[in-house]
Amino acid sequence: MTKELKKAGVPLKRVSLYKHGIGYFERRGKVDGPCRVELVCGPDEIDDMLKSLLVLKEGSRIAAITYESATPIAEKLSQFGFDLRVNDGFVKLVAQMKGVPVTVHFSGDEKVAGKVVGIDTGRKKADGEIITEEFLVVYTDNRELRRVPVASIGSLNIEDRDLAEELKQQLDLLFLSLRKKDQKLLNVEISEKGKSDITIAYSIPNPIWKTSYRLLFNTDQELLLQGVAIVDNIQDEDWENVDMTLVSAAPISFIQPLYDPIKPLRKTIKAQGVQSSDPFVAERQLKVGGLSLQERSAESGSWGAAPAQAMAFGAGVAGGMDGGMVDALKSQEIGVDGEQTGELFEYKIKDPVTVPRRSSALIPVVQQIIEGERVSIYYIRKSRTENSLSLR
Repeated sequence: MTKELKKAGVPLKRVSLYKHGIGYFERRGKVDGPCRVELVCGPDEIDDMLKSLLVLKEGSRIAAITYESATPIAEKLSQFGFDLRVNDGFVKLVAQMKGVPVTVHFSGDEKVAGKVVGIDTGRKKADGEIITEEFLVVYTDNRELRRVPVASIGSLNIEDRDLAEELKQQLDLLFLSLRKKDQKLLNVEISEKGKSDITIAYSIPNPIWKTSYRLLFNTDQELLLQGVAIVDNIQDEDWENVDMTLVSAAPISFIQPLYDPIKPLRKTIKAQGVQSSDPFVAERQLKVGGLSLQERSAESGSWGAAPAQAMAFGAGVAGGMDGGMVDALKSQEIGVDGEQTGELFEYKIKDPVTVPRRSSALIPVVQQIIEGERVSIYYIRKSRTENSLSLR
């Protein structure tokens, strides 16, 4: 049975937002192993998380990075031998455990060991009324059937370790469905003991950051130009005292489906010998293009009508190529060229930034005195004068 690792937290330290709806998030901190670090993301973020996840740990290796499969929780629960969702209490749960080895503790220190047969009911008269009583029927090691009143049962130990672990897994799934509905969980597992530094970085979708500019009058010749960035934190986590960078570029980004399991389609070959052979019928010579099938087969160097190379199967297809053809394929260009393109401009915020979860913030990025003067523009068609500014 796998030992449950204690949970460790790694705080968010850096956030970089881009103009194409992707954000870069970096966590740094110390962990005391063995432990596990939980990363929670939404269903629309899991593919980008798997594509970009980077984990760096000082001095030791990462044991594993695991995450939930794409199978819905309802389907996962239906794969177990019994279903906790349909149980309203102890009696209905035990009724599904027929044949399970158990030890039943009841009536003080009395206990009985055996396998569950089922639930039985009986009636008795008490205070002039007929009362229905339920019993747990157990087939004991002494080859006898024992009826234990359900009301007197204090505890029931499941002796089969695999079934007990299965029950725990169901409870974990039910808890997960309530605690993190519609969210995905990744675990970074660290098996080695001791404290060490760890860095976890990834890129996931995030709303683009926006800008707003305004001019404030100082004197007739001076103007104050202010610019603010509007940042949205739609996550379920506070961005507390993070180093923030706002990048104006929009690099190329794509979605690669990595989370959902992919099962390729394969051909089905029918089993041989299922049907009996047809009666033997002598072949007649059939002329095709002036030659019989046997004559055409002799010219192609194979048995039957198909050429020898066309009869290859699986890896044997590659074996049908001669050396010249292989050399030609190796020297052929694939038509892919890598090149860095585009320019970017970024704002690095000097002071740490805090943006609470599910909220937005206005962050100053520009504040500068510029020269300018008032001018008047007269519109002949509109017959009115409007104030304007001329900036230098």
